[in-house]
Amino acid sequence: MELLPPGTQEYNETAATLEKLLRAYSSHKDVASGFAYQIGCDRLAGYYIQQCKAREATVWYQKVVDARRRQRTLTNELLWHRPPEKLLLYYMFIEAGGSDLTYFATPEAIEGAKQFRESCPEFKNGFESRFLAPYDEFKKPEAWRLNTALDDKVISYVNGTLLNKGWRY
Repeated sequence: MELLPPGTQEYNETAATLEKLLRAYSSHKDVASGFAYQIGCDRLAGYYIQQCKAREATVWYQKVVDARRRQRTLTNELLWHRPPEKLLLYYMFIEAGGSDLTYFATPEAIEGAKQFRESCPEFKNGFESRFLAPYDEFKKPEAWRLNTALDDKVISYVNGTLLNKGWRY
């Protein structure tokens, strides 16, 4: 979707196909907690913000956060989960949440997320009540970094286990 001009028929058809695909796999817990699923939900929510359909955007962004929560409970093993910088929602939390997450983002990315969020007044006005309050833990960098290559637990596992066994990357 990122490569297509917004508003074109091809863009709209791609969004419809993406939504159909995401809905088809939303009940598969292994799929619906993966990063590709999160990216898809994030992009689809962005599509709805461009159309100022706040309700639909909210549903898909909530799926992103729920997926990040869900992946914590699927297994005791470490998941090689990607860092959140590919998710527009991450930057919206940084910008609107007033947290110390700014260490992990450029000012341009934060400003871009702010402008995008503000492009739909209904979405902007409900962001705090729909996201910042119910997903309060995501104001902290640890919640976004959990089970990624930048998580202290993962770094410790790699340094303490894998590298001691002769594994190299």
